[in-house]
Amino acid sequence: VGGRDRFVTGLLISRRMRDTSREIDRALVVSGWNWPDAVAAAPLASANSWPIVLADGNRLPGTSENILAEYGISRTLIVGGTEAVGPALDDALPGAYRVGGLDRYETAALLAAYSLDEGLLPGRGIVATGRNFPDALSAGVLGGRARAPVLLVRTGDIPASVRSYVTAHAESITDLWLIGEEDVVSAD
Repeated sequence: VGGRDRFVTGLLISRRMRDTSREIDRALVVSGWNWPDAVAAAPLASANSWPIVLADGNRLPGTSENILAEYGISRTLIVGGTEAVGPALDDALPGAYRVGGLDRYETAALLAAYSLDEGLLPGRGIVATGRNFPDALSAGVLGGRARAPVLLVRTGDIPASVRSYVTAHAESITDLWLIGEEDVVSAD
């Protein structure tokens, strides 16, 4: 599945994945130019069969708007701060709500907490580096199937926002997958 650019590819993927047997009224909107918020959003989108729509700053390209129209989307979750997905989209998107932090780590942690009310499980989590996308991207399918949010960390360092999320759910965590070699997610 591929189009002339990432936005057309997103439309083609949403068409391929669409389940016409059930009504889906929600979509996740992420930056089409940077990956961290998209990989954090993947498990939530996958677990709920919600399309991921790519934004281009303060606008949605026509192909991204097509996804909203074809699904009949009435609610959108914007993932990322206003630097990632422009603030003009807050009012332009149907039923928009934003989950965004000061950086990619806080956004992923906030989205993990939000996801618990949307079907992901507090007892599971995926930890991947926030410095490069391949490990977190590969873990997205696992997150969707296991209903586990993705938390992003730095090598040898757990950001305060991630530490807070894990501390808040420490008693219920039974499955925590560390994705990547120890040079990207250290054993510590």
